[in-house]
Amino acid sequence: MHLLPYDYLSDRPAPALGLSRIAQLVTKIRATTPNCLLFDNGDFLVGSPLADAIAGGPEIATDHPAIRAMNRLAYDAACIGNHEFNLGLEYLTRSINAARFPVLSSNVYRRGDGGPSPVFARSALLERSFQASDQTRVDLRIGVLGLTPPQITSWDKHRLPDWVQVEDMVQAARQTVPELRAAGADVVVALCHSGLGEAEHTLGMENAIIPLAEIDGIDVLVAGHTHSVFPDPELGRSDHVDPVRGLVHNKPVVLAGSYGSHLGVIDLCLERENTGWRQAAAPMVTALEVGNDTRDEHGDAGISEAIRPDHERTLYHIRRPIGETVAPLQSYFARVAADPTLWLIAEAQRRHFADLLDRPEFRDLPHAVAVSPFRAGGHLGPQNYVDIPAGPLLLRNAAELYPHPDTCVAMILRGSEVRRWLEHAGSTFGRLDTDGVARLHNPNRPGYFFDQLDGLRYAFDLSGPSPVVTDLRSPLGPIQDDDRVVLITNSYRAGGGGGYHMAASAEIIEESRATACDMIIDAIRAVPVIRPVVRQNWRFADRHAGQWVTFDTGPGALSYLRDFTGGGLQHTGHTDRGFATFRFQI
Repeated sequence: MHLLPYDYLSDRPAPALGLSRIAQLVTKIRATTPNCLLFDNGDFLVGSPLADAIAGGPEIATDHPAIRAMNRLAYDAACIGNHEFNLGLEYLTRSINAARFPVLSSNVYRRGDGGPSPVFARSALLERSFQASDQTRVDLRIGVLGLTPPQITSWDKHRLPDWVQVEDMVQAARQTVPELRAAGADVVVALCHSGLGEAEHTLGMENAIIPLAEIDGIDVLVAGHTHSVFPDPELGRSDHVDPVRGLVHNKPVVLAGSYGSHLGVIDLCLERENTGWRQAAAPMVTALEVGNDTRDEHGDAGISEAIRPDHERTLYHIRRPIGETVAPLQSYFARVAADPTLWLIAEAQRRHFADLLDRPEFRDLPHAVAVSPFRAGGHLGPQNYVDIPAGPLLLRNAAELYPHPDTCVAMILRGSEVRRWLEHAGSTFGRLDTDGVARLHNPNRPGYFFDQLDGLRYAFDLSGPSPVVTDLRSPLGPIQDDDRVVLITNSYRAGGGGGYHMAASAEIIEESRATACDMIIDAIRAVPVIRPVVRQNWRFADRHAGQWVTFDTGPGALSYLRDFTGGGLQHTGHTDRGFATFRFQI
């Protein structure tokens, strides 16, 4: 829910983001193209301090600013993502009641004695009059379905009633698409809150675009969820995916980034034949970047004015003081070395679960807190880092450290599962088996996948085709495969989010209703002054000693070179996107 080009976490304009900037692109396209449909892929109700301020108000939103803005843009349909459920089903239902467009989920059901019944509209058949190339009018029926990740019942377990059940996305599409075709749909658009993922379908998969694109009857897929951009020429081509043309199983697919960074555009050329309509030419797929145009930092004037009171209320909210720090908190090196922001997040969660960890049955077990760098560059660019100077800490700083509304879970894992957890985290690195300078990070793995287990010590051996974790130990000694380990993690990871499927078989010992951000606020308020600690709990295996590696980070890192806990850090230049490039010797 980034409606305005404003970064509330840094409290400054962000002209490259936001729905009001997207609206300007939409207006331009509509002015030159007579036949347009506008869709949203989900996660539009939460995800920013603006959303938090609205949700924290005295009333449940019946005039939600996100819906207000989308109504103004005249959306044709939207899909419900996973984060729409973060504030509970009642909040979601009240919020979307005001939508003047269908809000869909084809696979969320109500469990009942009479069998499952849909909670939301499963699909929509839009009847639209379009202009043909010979200037005549043509009536078309556009079938639309929406697909929500089935993991919502794990990620938001506390917020959803027991009767909510979610069907596998591929199975739901296989049922819904023929229904739309039977109802007369000339074209079928699948709004899938899901990323590319694996090629083979497995039941309940989170990112299922490739098997979804294989379903007969779907013409267009609007994907999302992973905050990625597609088409992306840097992705590797496969038998099923053409990342340059934006095709999956020869069907057009677009992913439009996140936070209003891109507008996905799919152009279809349709021709009538005896049996209906067919695509007469290859579709054109583009992810248009909003662009960092500082000359217009407010975006669409109508949307900006419509939500101005909500924006001002949010600014008042985020500027409230909660504490103080004696040293800066920055995440520029969070993917390569010890990091003070992750230390603070881990300490806040450990403090929240202190009573649990002190119980006799858990007191003598090794324990760890899984934390990952959420603001660590990526598609959001070189400004997407935590950079909090020494001095007062404000409410927005807690959201900057943890921008998602996750709750936290304490679970028991076996030592072998902890090792697999860390090796999955290590897949964010590339392979280090060269005598030259190696690129440290895997470009296909985002920084927030790099879980670090605070409380344990371990090393990454990156010499083989996949990472291997060595020397895994706790303060109690080496961790064996059969050892029981208490792990505190967020609700997203506990539901297998990000590919951490080893959590699925874990024994849950406590679930918190407080969010991770609330835990950080409580921890900061509990002490007069925060004194950040840089705690190096992981390293690269000894066999990599002497290896030169290179990595990219925000240019703000140049102010913190003395804080880097590795050795011999050298600044080597900047990328075309504005990231600073460094190298160091392991």
